[in-house]
Amino acid sequence: GGLDQTVCQGDSATFTANGGLYYFWNNGNSGNPMKVVPSFTGTYMVTVVDNNGCFDTDSVNVTVNQLPSVSLGTFSKTCDNSTLVTLTGGIPTGGTYSSPFVNNGQFNPTTSGTGSFNIFYAYTNAQGCTDSIGQPITVAPAPTVTLTPFNDLCINSGSLALGGGIPAGGIYSGSNVSAGTFHPNIAGVGITTITYSYTNADGCSNSTSEDLNVNDVPHPDLGKDTTVCLNIPYDLSPGTYTSYLWSTGATIPTIIANTAGNVAVTVTDANTCSNSDDINIVVDKCPSVSEL
Repeated sequence: GGLDQTVCQGDSATFTANGGLYYFWNNGNSGNPMKVVPSFTGTYMVTVVDNNGCFDTDSVNVTVNQLPSVSLGTFSKTCDNSTLVTLTGGIPTGGTYSSPFVNNGQFNPTTSGTGSFNIFYAYTNAQGCTDSIGQPITVAPAPTVTLTPFNDLCINSGSLALGGGIPAGGIYSGSNVSAGTFHPNIAGVGITTITYSYTNADGCSNSTSEDLNVNDVPHPDLGKDTTVCLNIPYDLSPGTYTSYLWSTGATIPTIIANTAGNVAVTVTDANTCSNSDDINIVVDKCPSVSEL
């Protein structure tokens, strides 16, 4: 019958007898070699008969070791833009996870793409017997998120309710953003990156960003309040800008101040930002040459 053998539950054992013409095993088999899948530890006996009708018997012992009891918890849904998923839940611990998209115990959803994928967990006990179990992991699609570019703002613009994120219902974030509103007067001049994030019904998130530029306002300067002489032209000019609107209704770069009172101008620069300045004019009857 050969040497004693040890196998794991469900594995086969092969026994070979020699020296005879006929072989009769105690399990009813008459083949040689004889292959069986033993379900329990025991002894197999063989009767060997030669061509003279003489016979002899032999036996072999088989030890059947039990497979480990292996379980695997369910996996949470992940997203196709998620980072590597470290696999857990296999019991007893210390086994091996496998699938086409698993490496070193981590599942890669960006490689797998969307769908359902079987993850297998195998464990080998101290007797060298191995069993395994599988569980599916679902990879859901992340949303496609877009954000319309922002128009430039001026530092003296009012607070801006942010919009342009698609799909609607996401969250805007960034420096000086609160409750979906951007505050240029707090942000100051320069570029702020606005991020729009959206989470879909599968719990998958995605985001995109656009820069929002805040421009300084122009700084028109009509000078200090002044006194002018009656009938002597006094030019008022705030500087060079794109457009002008004077309190007199004029829209030219320079006006002549010849009446008493407050004169104001609002200018707009190339960034369409506006600002104002004013000056108080006092008109005095200055002495003429003949009076000197």
